Amino acid sequence: MNRRSKNLRCAASLAVLCLLAAAAVGCKKKDGEADAPSSTASPTSVSSDASRPAAVAGPDGANTGASGAAGVLPAGEGALDTATLPAIVADVNGTKITKEELVRGAQAAQSKMARVGQRVALTPDFYKQVLDELIADRLLQQEAKAAGFSASGPEIEARLAMIKAQLPSEDAYKQVLQANGVSDQRFKESLGKGILVEKYVREKLVPSVKISDDEVRKYYDGNRPQFAVPEAVHVRHILIKVEPGAAQADRQKAKAKAEELLKKAQGGEDFGQLASQNSDDPGSKGRGGDLGFVERGKTPPAFEKAVFALAKPGDLSGVVETQVGYHIVQLGERRQPSVLEFEQVRERIGHVLQERRALETLRGRVQSLRSSGKVQTFLPS
Repeated sequence: MNRRSKNLRCAASLAVLCLLAAAAVGCKKKDGEADAPSSTASPTSVSSDASRPAAVAGPDGANTGASGAAGVLPAGEGALDTATLPAIVADVNGTKITKEELVRGAQAAQSKMARVGQRVALTPDFYKQVLDELIADRLLQQEAKAAGFSASGPEIEARLAMIKAQLPSEDAYKQVLQANGVSDQRFKESLGKGILVEKYVREKLVPSVKISDDEVRKYYDGNRPQFAVPEAVHVRHILIKVEPGAAQADRQKAKAKAEELLKKAQGGEDFGQLASQNSDDPGSKGRGGDLGFVERGKTPPAFEKAVFALAKPGDLSGVVETQVGYHIVQLGERRQPSVLEFEQVRERIGHVLQERRALETLRGRVQSLRSSGKVQTFLPS
């Protein structure tokens, strides 16, 4: 699957996968995703009940503290008293949105924002924003069904398998659902709704969005700093690990071993072979100590100082001490700072611009559906 297709899978699958996994083991962003628009997870996007399962089911709302137990954050100053909410908070063309869905959705959104360092209170305005998203979800589901889209059983099972693969075990999946008071069947239903909206957006909306070559060029010319490639060095290293709190005698023994290996490398022995046989770094040992390209600010200061001081391919550092032990570093090549040429990033820019315009189009479609439909909200004023 290419980058554009992956991002256009929408919040419906990505948010479920990340947030459900985060409830048990955490969700890590993959390398290379920073350039993709994050707007697919914003209000009136391709979100669905499945993108925020707590709104209908609960898993999204799970928030693990130090103990790992599911729960929610404090409501915060100025929070809405949920006892004042009616049992039905909205009606979307005859489809009801319940108080339970809204409360779960608000808690889920609050927890999600907390994971990225944003603390928000469950104020009346916050509940209104969440309700607007739930209404958008319903409208998109209804539109997708009217357009003939559906989610098959095998598609739902495949999406569920993808989510479970992010968790340590089947029991972990069951525990997350149980902690949030939702059944496996109900969660599958929420996934189906997400897939339904995904198909509608991917197959009907996105193909109608066109980006011209002039727009791509204009974006490149106006955002050249985004395409800067920083200075970097391609290095290999050998690590002789020292455990935290190790006795001085053990530290001296590790340093002596590193100094011995340095002499062997200086004497002409193959660095990659020395690394494979002696390094305590499991991530690079199997590659002959290869760390790939290292940029400034990405490694401990002592390590960075040593590697960027190397002048030409094959140069060796001295024994470098960091908090994890003693290193010997060999320079492979240096990469000077540069800016990617237009042709190198042309396709990527086009995909990003198309996604952004698709989101704008989707927001407009949601607003049109809301204006032409019968939508009532019943939040207290």
